[in-house]
Amino acid sequence: KRKPLKEQLSVLKKMLKENFNVVSMSNDVQLIKISEYPSQKIEKLKSIFWESSVKTDFESEKKKSEFEYKYFDFYVKYFPHLSFAIESDNHPIGYLLGADQTTPYLDQLEMQKYVAEFEDIFATYPAHFHINLSENARGKGCGQIALQELFKILTDQNCPGVHVITALEHPSQKFYEKNGLAPLKTMKISATQIVILVKSL
Repeated sequence: KRKPLKEQLSVLKKMLKENFNVVSMSNDVQLIKISEYPSQKIEKLKSIFWESSVKTDFESEKKKSEFEYKYFDFYVKYFPHLSFAIESDNHPIGYLLGADQTTPYLDQLEMQKYVAEFEDIFATYPAHFHINLSENARGKGCGQIALQELFKILTDQNCPGVHVITALEHPSQKFYEKNGLAPLKTMKISATQIVILVKSL
């Protein structure tokens, strides 16, 4: 007797998770651990990284490489269990890089100067993340599916909360608020007004 379609899909999802490091599958959106990702696809993720970056001018290639390491490679190295490629129809459309703690990595993240301002926040909401999608993948719910999966993983790890920092009134702020993060504190860094948003898990 043939199994119902719903049961067949459930078996397929289980096989994908076990054999291909697919962490989540919903509405044709998959999260795949970057640590298991083909190098050519990682290059596509990095092109999305640079397409999404607000900083594009660097005084040297070394400074550019350091920037890429700080906001991409660092997470893949120290948090491989929370570093994902976001795929749709087997094509990379973005990435989600998470960290389940922040304070122990302030030196690597070059955030020592913010400790006094954010120390209490990092204690209550220790996790943080970066998420970017290719331009043609935005506004379709893919980022929301990925982010909710991250929150589920962090909750399963008994992480008490998550924070994210962005420029005040940047378009990404609305996306974060839509996903349950609330503005907690603002401050000025150089000429930029930033906001830190938080969510209890």
